[in-house]
Amino acid sequence: MSPKEDAIDILVVGSGLAGLTAAITARQAGAELVLIAESQDVVGGSTRLCDGMILGANTRLQRKHGIEDSAKNFFNEYMAWTQWELPGGLIKAFTEESGPAIDWLEEQGVEFHDLVIYGGSENIPRGVVAKEKGQGIVNVLAAKAKSLDIDIAIGQPVKSLIIRDGAVVGAIVGDDEVFARSVILASGGYGANPVKVAKWWPNATSAGDWLWYMGADGAQGDALDFAEQANARISGFDRGLRLPHPNFVNAQEPYIPGWQIMVNAQGTRFVDESSPYGAVDRAFSLNDNKGFIIFDDQALHVDPDNEMPAYKQVVPAFGKRRSASWNVPMMEEMIEKGAITQANSIAELAQKLGISPEQLEHTIAQYNAGAAEGIDAFGKEAKFLRPVVQAPFYGKEIRPATIAATGTGPMIDNKARVVDHNGDPIPGLFAAGEATGGFLGYVYAGSGNSLAGCASFGRIAGKSAASTL
Repeated sequence: MSPKEDAIDILVVGSGLAGLTAAITARQAGAELVLIAESQDVVGGSTRLCDGMILGANTRLQRKHGIEDSAKNFFNEYMAWTQWELPGGLIKAFTEESGPAIDWLEEQGVEFHDLVIYGGSENIPRGVVAKEKGQGIVNVLAAKAKSLDIDIAIGQPVKSLIIRDGAVVGAIVGDDEVFARSVILASGGYGANPVKVAKWWPNATSAGDWLWYMGADGAQGDALDFAEQANARISGFDRGLRLPHPNFVNAQEPYIPGWQIMVNAQGTRFVDESSPYGAVDRAFSLNDNKGFIIFDDQALHVDPDNEMPAYKQVVPAFGKRRSASWNVPMMEEMIEKGAITQANSIAELAQKLGISPEQLEHTIAQYNAGAAEGIDAFGKEAKFLRPVVQAPFYGKEIRPATIAATGTGPMIDNKARVVDHNGDPIPGLFAAGEATGGFLGYVYAGSGNSLAGCASFGRIAGKSAASTL
């Protein structure tokens, strides 16, 4: 029997948000035989570990709360945020699908908190938050897939594609050949693979042995291998999102507390410390990927019931956010261990940290003067400004060392078709989510960007693959 005669309709590689969305959408669009192959022993990929925030324009929740928005608004903001370096057709498809994708998730049974929040510094709030976070999204979609007779083969890694006459006709799944009329790559990124990080994202390796990945172990970059096998164009070199940490503990910690001061190796500030994490990551890249947190004794004597605001982004559904690294017990422990440098003056602190004493003294004096007036040279809100005046003084190196998302993978077009080096679609091959390239710029655009790409391009890929049957 020929591969075409023996083929299922669609094989989806990966069971995170992108894969589940693609499979369900394809089934709802008319595909009959849909199989999801998951390399790990649990469904959900990195989606199940996330906070469950998704960006979308003109959603049902926005309209309910009287928020006027449009895909055009989102497109213009996204392109400006990423410096207009991304393919406009791809981003147009994403922004147009972003709102309908969130509404579709609600229709499948995903419950969102009854609020719309800012994901970063966008002009219009677009962020919605799943009540049960990422795991809740996975649970709903996995149950939906089961109800539609979509099989999820867990513990079945895809080893290679099957390619005949330039077209993808299936894949080697485990020890079996599985022929399919279309294959959708939704296998996630490569954050858990140090070799691929070094190859495709060398900027991230500046963190040295501080570097760690906060996602699932299955994020091995399989889509990159498949892209090379299919002679696909790979896009997004040196792209992704990193979060800074001081190497105390490996914990998901998106933001630097706004009351902190951060300087570069020369002793000057280089970013509003309360900025969205995408902006902070980019600022690190422009400052040799190294910074120092500077604070004084006031930080160790805060009233838990009356402490300063720490974060610009407030998500009521998550409760009060506490820093894993910058809480009083942790800081006291690190000071005692010598992991945080202590000094009796700013000049002495600078010398111990290897920073110019004159420059750091000037930076702190300038910051303190602004704090007294409620005005900051970098535009930080007055509520985050606390002068650094009370000895002892403390400092700690900080690096962008937590990999949150990678941005390299096979390039797709506006129909989620993987393209070759000439930009032409490769027959039978689609991709969605973090497995793709060309979607993320050098600046990560707000919280919820990654899940939004998974849901939007998952839907686009599912519909596109089903339309070829």
